[in-house]
Amino acid sequence: MFLFAGSLDCDDLSSGLAGLLAVTAPFYFMRTVPGFYDTDIFNVLFPLMVVHSLYLSVRRDDWRWSTVSAMLITLYSTAWNGWQILYYVLLVSCGIFILRYRDRNILLFLLITTALIELTDPGRIPSLIRGIPLMASGAAGQLFPEILNTGSSTMTGAFPSPYANITELQPPGFAEIITGTGPGLLIAGIMGLEPLRRLRGDDGFLFMTVMIWLVAGLVCLSGGLRFIEVLIAPPLCNIRPFLQ
Repeated sequence: MFLFAGSLDCDDLSSGLAGLLAVTAPFYFMRTVPGFYDTDIFNVLFPLMVVHSLYLSVRRDDWRWSTVSAMLITLYSTAWNGWQILYYVLLVSCGIFILRYRDRNILLFLLITTALIELTDPGRIPSLIRGIPLMASGAAGQLFPEILNTGSSTMTGAFPSPYANITELQPPGFAEIITGTGPGLLIAGIMGLEPLRRLRGDDGFLFMTVMIWLVAGLVCLSGGLRFIEVLIAPPLCNIRPFLQ
């Protein structure tokens, strides 16, 4: 995928380094055992393909890339439940971008995506809308259990709590986040934010999406260590600005 991206909108060094950092991220690498098929590859590959295609539609002012991006996220929605996170992220970033720049390609992406997902599984989009308050309250309960009087105390009972005994369901600490994503990816991602921020106009769409994506990933970490994979993809978008 990164070789494909390199041929379109990036140099070989940036795309090669991004691909290397993606497949060697410790949490992703340990869960992707050679010889065994798993859905972990979808957590990184599909979001990057969707965001990259959508970015090309904005930068090149080409509605066809919006259609490709919409088809990719629809396919992603049939593969793994993590597509909801990406949908929320793009819904926010695209909404802001449409209000600011009146971009028709982004609006087309949202319309096609919503229509295709609803056609493949009727009722899925309304359930996402209804789930926003529940998701927000659940995340707030995990982040501020003392204030809201929720969190781990609501997860215990007569039986052993899986949230206390299963490592992947426990929120990670800072050291675990660094270990899971890899220091190289973390450094490149952070240092690439500033040059990415200086981009204006159409290129600013990528920075806004990456920032919202990172915030969403950090919030998801309150649900357990397994959501570290959500944080692997956004820094990969910063590799080219980091090298430049």
